[in-house]
Amino acid sequence: RIGGDLYEVTTTDFGDRLIIGDVRGKGLPAVEAAADVLGVFREAAHQEQDLAAIAARMHASLLRRTASDLEEFVTAVLVSVPAGSSRLRLTARAGLTDVDVKEATKVVLETIDRLR
Repeated sequence: RIGGDLYEVTTTDFGDRLIIGDVRGKGLPAVEAAADVLGVFREAAHQEQDLAAIAARMHASLLRRTASDLEEFVTAVLVSVPAGSSRLRLTARAGLTDVDVKEATKVVLETIDRLR
């Protein structure tokens, strides 16, 4: 079965940006939601300095989906590594809500494991 696992890495003027996440659900609706979120991430990563602003734009994109898809949400970790820095910034979200980074890391590692 296909699902909503998602990941992307891009280099921007703000540094390297990464998203790893999973859309709740399976099948085509999850794939469509993942594609929507990745499209917004690819654009917002180059325009927004703050990871929370990127997350908010992705959330707003999901809210524009049809009523039958409103149960979908994305659990994701967003990472930013500023150019020339060895430090990273991280935010973990379920929908627009901050989540425990430890729990989000577990989800991310499970997703990475499935992608192998």
